[in-house]
Amino acid sequence: MRLQEQGMQYRRDDDGAMPVSKLVRRMKNVLEIEIGDVWVEGEVSNLRKQA
Repeated sequence: MRLQEQGMQYRRDDDGAMPVSKLVRRMKNVLEIEIGDVWVEGEVSNLRKQA
């Protein structure tokens, strides 16, 4: 399987599965290159103070 996004190609490993760590690392790189620094606005839910 191939995923093409703006000229970049990502392929799964030979066994057909991609480790989660590798996927996260690749997505991090794509976000940093394509989007860069951003500010996110929203609310935090289910916040609990640790005991």
